Amino acid sequence: MWDCYHVAGTGLGKTIAIAELEYDLVMRQGARVAHMGFEDTRRDVQLRLLSIHISDRLDIEPKPDDAMRAIHGEVFGAGNVWLFDPETAEWTVEVILSYVRYCAKALDAQIILIDPLSFIAAGLSAGDDERRTLDKVSRDLAALAKELGVHLQVTHHLTRPEGTAHEEGAQTSLNQVRGSGGIANFATYVIGHERNQQAEDPDQSLIMRLRL
Repeated sequence: MWDCYHVAGTGLGKTIAIAELEYDLVMRQGARVAHMGFEDTRRDVQLRLLSIHISDRLDIEPKPDDAMRAIHGEVFGAGNVWLFDPETAEWTVEVILSYVRYCAKALDAQIILIDPLSFIAAGLSAGDDERRTLDKVSRDLAALAKELGVHLQVTHHLTRPEGTAHEEGAQTSLNQVRGSGGIANFATYVIGHERNQQAEDPDQSLIMRLRL
């Protein structure tokens, strides 16, 4: 079992990319997925997956209630998706690790998504070292993936590079991963997401390149 990190600059589309992956895992492969999203409400996550299902932006133009219920049933009716509630849950490192264990043991989730790992830093106490904490949690997540027999899909932010910004299509690198070397050392895979938001050609600004 393994843990895969998806890294990119801010606002480049990591969450959307993860949603596309999540949809494929659930709808085409029948996987049981637990989604721990810190930046979104559960409603946001649901609407994103439903929008992918019908290739339409339901967050912008929702369908009538009956149609929405039918679409929801097609995606969530099998009960293969569990959604973390960031509005009421605790965000401390120890508790988040216990959530991962609960998803694997109690819910029998095969794949657990964490989006993004950076938000764990929001649960640190004053005086805690973010770098060491992120290193430790990446090590603990790698150990949990092996112990529990689950796959982890984790998004994480990059530090700002010198010169060209990630938002302008800069190449990603392991030494830009927020934290120190822990994630690069412990992760099974680290995938860099690259996109030039500032491209003059609008079509080019939509192209995402992946770097393993």
